[in-house]
Amino acid sequence: MKHIAKMIRKKQSRYLKISLISFTVSLMFLGAFSVFMVNQYMQVNHDFIENKNLRFIEVSGKSHQDHLKFKDEKKVCELLKGMSVRQASEYVFNNGINGEDDQDYYVHMLTDSSLLLKSKKNTKENTVYGLHTSKSKMTFDAPVVKHVNGGYLVDKVKPMTLRVSHEPLGKFFTQYNDTVYVDEKTFAKMIKISSNMNFKQYKKAFDEGADFGSQTLDRILIYVNDVKDLRTVAKKLDKGNYQTNYVLNAFDNFDQSMKMTIIIVFALIVLILLVTSLNMILSFKNYISIQKKDMGILKYYEYSSSEISSLYAYNSRYCFYYVSAIALSITWMISFLILKHAQIAYGMITGTVVIIVPVLVLYLIARLIIHNVAHTQFLSLISNKEFE
Repeated sequence: MKHIAKMIRKKQSRYLKISLISFTVSLMFLGAFSVFMVNQYMQVNHDFIENKNLRFIEVSGKSHQDHLKFKDEKKVCELLKGMSVRQASEYVFNNGINGEDDQDYYVHMLTDSSLLLKSKKNTKENTVYGLHTSKSKMTFDAPVVKHVNGGYLVDKVKPMTLRVSHEPLGKFFTQYNDTVYVDEKTFAKMIKISSNMNFKQYKKAFDEGADFGSQTLDRILIYVNDVKDLRTVAKKLDKGNYQTNYVLNAFDNFDQSMKMTIIIVFALIVLILLVTSLNMILSFKNYISIQKKDMGILKYYEYSSSEISSLYAYNSRYCFYYVSAIALSITWMISFLILKHAQIAYGMITGTVVIIVPVLVLYLIARLIIHNVAHTQFLSLISNKEFE
């Protein structure tokens, strides 16, 4: 039987061979694109969905207001009530503070200190973070500021010795050489030295319009627990007339463009695959129609319809095994080249799914073979020497 099947296979038309090649190429494109899609999904998931640094929304100001006020902290909290978020305020001691290394530093403080450190630990009192030094302690000169004749005068300084922590900050917080962080109690001590007010009095005076020559409340930070809620939270803040900044907002247009590109490319590849699949089926139909004469001869030699169907089905399977093997090998090879080690399994699964297409085409061709064999008339061609 295999010998006869091989003889029949040699009589394949050039049109059928070209159709097989184009079908194989379209499968390879589909497999490669599928792997690319897996890679893009994994990358987006890593860069955006799982990246907690992108879940911050920064409230930097308010419309019709020169700067943020301390009462805005409570207003933002009420605005986002019931939502799965964490709120923290970042204060800055804008007067600057001179260190023992004769460098001026801008001291910042975050009200929810667990968001500051990479380790998620709380900051400690009388400790400075983000300082680029190997020292274990550093003395700073906290300025005592006086308001004189419409201006500001540093009357004297008061030394403050702080422990230096070398714990790394979270990636969201910029680590400039002149920017350091302290805890809330240490920051309140600096405000007390500078303005001769406790922090509560200072906040009240600031909101009532007292001029301290700087904006202490630098920004309000909103950490959104679920990245899917990011835009919903941002819209609420926008409705409250707050000026917001968040990283994913900058990627809105990019995200839409990328989605559109993927849809267009995927649609084109599917269209090509449909055309080549249809062409493949029509090629086999044409080939089988031509083979009716040979089928009649085989019937003359007392081959049953099922045996003839098996011969042609074997040949079609033979072709599609090679097509599937090539497409699968290329897809797997691309998976090994562009996917990370932990993602290769997804690429291999994707490549395997692609093989469903030739299986469906093979099924249709098998039905076509059975139909044609069943309707082939008995040909009495004793003189024909096709298989001699």
